[in-house]
Amino acid sequence: LQLLHDAELSIWPLDRPRLLMVIRDAQGNWMPLAGQEMLFDQLRQIGSQYGVPIVAPIQDTQDRIDITEQAVQSADAAALQSSIIRYQADALLTGAISGDDTSGWRGRGTLQFHGTSAVIEKTAADLPQLLNALLSEVTVQLSGQYRESASHDTGASTIRLEVEGVNSYGAYTQL
Repeated sequence: LQLLHDAELSIWPLDRPRLLMVIRDAQGNWMPLAGQEMLFDQLRQIGSQYGVPIVAPIQDTQDRIDITEQAVQSADAAALQSSIIRYQADALLTGAISGDDTSGWRGRGTLQFHGTSAVIEKTAADLPQLLNALLSEVTVQLSGQYRESASHDTGASTIRLEVEGVNSYGAYTQL
């Protein structure tokens, strides 16, 4: 799994887990803010690199009713259930992002998937790096729980990996 992750290869079958991201900034604003299409495009592109389709609330009246700041801060999946259904999400990432390009960025979130939750904390120099780090960790967390097929259990799988050009123990440990 780590080799696939390091090589930025997708580890998912065609029925990939769809991630609903409900993130707020330090002022309580939605991330990405309405009108920040470029930031959301970056977010989708990063998600695409990891093979995780990403959706974010469209911030309409229904979202403003269903997605409260308290529900996001407390990572209350039950309170956010109507949004999970609305956006047809398999997993939920709630949390907060703060910082700037001068002092650095910090993100803390809770990933919830199939009744389990994991806290993810990352720091980075800029916002795209932070989003990349968060989604990288989300991928690792989800991959440990996601099945190859949602329709039937395919049982154990194996991967055959052939490595060329490893001529020393030092080169081997670099894998």
